[in-house]
Amino acid sequence: MLEQHNATATFFLIGQHIERYPDYAAEIVKRGHRIGNHSYSHTRNLKAEFFRDEVIKTERLLSQLNRENLQRQSLFRFPYGTFNFATLRVLKELNLTPVMWSLLTADFDVSVSANMVLNLLCSAHGGDIVVMHDNEKSISNLKTVLPIALPQLAQRFSLKRL
Repeated sequence: MLEQHNATATFFLIGQHIERYPDYAAEIVKRGHRIGNHSYSHTRNLKAEFFRDEVIKTERLLSQLNRENLQRQSLFRFPYGTFNFATLRVLKELNLTPVMWSLLTADFDVSVSANMVLNLLCSAHGGDIVVMHDNEKSISNLKTVLPIALPQLAQRFSLKRL
């Protein structure tokens, strides 16, 4: 759907999913989207050594995936948005930039209607960092919302990159 609207996005990938779905991950890169690190197992464990291992494992996978693509940025998004000083130090040591969000669409919440997700997404302002998910819980909302929201947002912001 992004391609239909000449839009790109940054996908924060989970290492286990890169291993489980390598073709899907490669397709993201092939289509010109940027990729970032979202940990190896999407855990809530914030112990520094465990966190470092999670990040490094995923960095290795992202590097292999992205050998020829210059869109690779050293970005990291914390699972659940949870971090502490130790995890921030680890990212600094690994030269990764933490990324948070300004708009969480709740697309992953099965109790949230597609209409609510649409309203949240369409409330985006220029410069917002919008979080959406590409998993089983969110797919129904994505299929309903994106065909409506992408043209609206593209027109409103003259989007070239999402």
